[in-house]
Amino acid sequence: MASTASTIAPTSDLKTTQLYVLSSRKHRDTLKSSLQRAKTERDRANTAFLQAQQWLKDANDNISKIEDELKEAQEEYMEAKGLSAQQMAEIHVDESEDEEPKKKRVRNSTDGGNGKYKKAPLITDLLMDMAKSGQLVDGRKLHEADCDVGSRDKAKFVNAMILVQELWTEEEELFLRSPPSEIAESLEELKIICATIGERCLAKLCEWEGREDTGRQKASLISVGIRARKCFLSRAKVAKPDGDDMDDGEEPEETSEDL
Repeated sequence: MASTASTIAPTSDLKTTQLYVLSSRKHRDTLKSSLQRAKTERDRANTAFLQAQQWLKDANDNISKIEDELKEAQEEYMEAKGLSAQQMAEIHVDESEDEEPKKKRVRNSTDGGNGKYKKAPLITDLLMDMAKSGQLVDGRKLHEADCDVGSRDKAKFVNAMILVQELWTEEEELFLRSPPSEIAESLEELKIICATIGERCLAKLCEWEGREDTGRQKASLISVGIRARKCFLSRAKVAKPDGDDMDDGEEPEETSEDL
């Protein structure tokens, strides 16, 4: 009996040890797998980190490049504004009108028939006055604005303003309809926009008339109003070839949509 008991005891210890070995090996293999996964995740994270660093560097370089370009664009814009202002000053100083006969060049309009004559205003000056006084804020049409125009020139004023409304851009209209406080902060831009509109009106009139735009004309109310009326009448006759011709003394409708 003693011999049998001594044989069973070592056998039991061996099995226990073997089970312990198996358990330890399984635990070791599990930890190896976990370690490998952790290393893989670390490598992925490191790759993503390096890529993010490169993206960040590229983004910073792009920002610096754009900032430099913006600085150059701002300097170019300020230079262009200064040049435009200088050219506008020269245009206002030059009182000659090469596109009109001499007697029209010196012709003056009356102010309400009071006998006092004054030089015909430029449509650019009228637009600037309207914007500064806030007359366009409420959305009224240009020819309905209260401007210092003599009664004999009222029809010319209407035709000139209808022409402007046909040719100004949406951005220009929105700017000119801004509150006076905003206009007062952007007087230089106001001059540029009004001058651009005046030049566009003269160019379009030359195009309609089949004339060459010399670039030396002045957008005076008298000249633009007369020429615009003639173009409107010609356009109306072309639009209604079978209808009654408009009388030479008849004014076109005071809305650009009907012209």
